[in-house]
Amino acid sequence: TEEAAPQLTKSEVEALTSKRDQDRRASRQAAAAIESCSKRTAALDAELTKATGELAVLIHQRAEQANNLGSMKGGRFGAPSTRRAATNLQASIEKLDAQTERLSEHIETMQKEKDGLSQRETEALSTFTRSTSFATVLDTRLRIDAEARSRGTQSPELKKATQRQG
Repeated sequence: TEEAAPQLTKSEVEALTSKRDQDRRASRQAAAAIESCSKRTAALDAELTKATGELAVLIHQRAEQANNLGSMKGGRFGAPSTRRAATNLQASIEKLDAQTERLSEHIETMQKEKDGLSQRETEALSTFTRSTSFATVLDTRLRIDAEARSRGTQSPELKKATQRQG
């Protein structure tokens, strides 16, 4: 009996219930953030896969056109049609270079966003785990205390357990 703590007062139960409710809200918000991050990450993965494929195609096209231009320059370069074709190829290569640069920047931006989402998801998971654990422990302790009151006995000390969790 000396080791058992006294039952909680009504104000202690109210304070702990309020803390539990706050933690439940934090847990729900964290769960929503986790879901949102997961959905956006999946969408980014799909976009990254598509963009990476497009970048590979652009790089391949640029290499082919550079080879074609090199072949033209190796032959007779004096005819007007050859010069025009070489000029067109050079313009096409420059256009491909610009597209490649834009796409590379877009891929980098998506990767940075994905890294940020990963960090947010980790933080939300930590909040979710901490809040859910405390609310579960507190619910169990409040139930034990209520059962002890109904039996007219004393419950284990709740203050120390909840202070450690809080």
